[in-house]
Amino acid sequence: MRRLTSRWTKVLKMFHVLFFAVWLGGGVALLVLASAVSPDTATEAHLHARALHAIDNYMVIVFAFGLLFTGMIYSLFTRWGFVKHWWVVAKWVVLIFQILFGALVLGPYVTDNVALARTMTGRLSDYPEYSANLDRVAVLGAIQLALLVFLVFVSVWKPWGPTKRARAAMTGLETETEATPAP
Repeated sequence: MRRLTSRWTKVLKMFHVLFFAVWLGGGVALLVLASAVSPDTATEAHLHARALHAIDNYMVIVFAFGLLFTGMIYSLFTRWGFVKHWWVVAKWVVLIFQILFGALVLGPYVTDNVALARTMTGRLSDYPEYSANLDRVAVLGAIQLALLVFLVFVSVWKPWGPTKRARAAMTGLETETEATPAP
């Protein structure tokens, strides 16, 4: 498989880091809005729910998939591969888990609150599900952010070495190179 040149690897890294930064920023914005901002009226609840939904749809989801896409390009066209190093495998597992968890668990709470706020009349205390959904988004969103920070740690420190398969391939190459006399 062809490898990216140094220049294109830098371009890829720039987009990869940008996608991560926007996803992280969107996650922080969701956490702050879900935990620190309390709407008082039905109108405020509707605007609040729409703001959370917009951040989720246009920052978190879009840029999470951007990160997934650039990660695939990295794995395909650089020396890191998909399963050559345990730290890369860990990043893939966490990233895919986060996207699925966001789509199947967190996203529905945000979407439910938009639908719920649309039908609200009167006091918010009459709608305990709205507040419960916000609490879930705050707690589960904090876990998502902690996992994003974990991804940064793993990317920087690369704590685990090559997989057995990669190690065997490297050993085979070393043996093959040692057996071939230099010209």
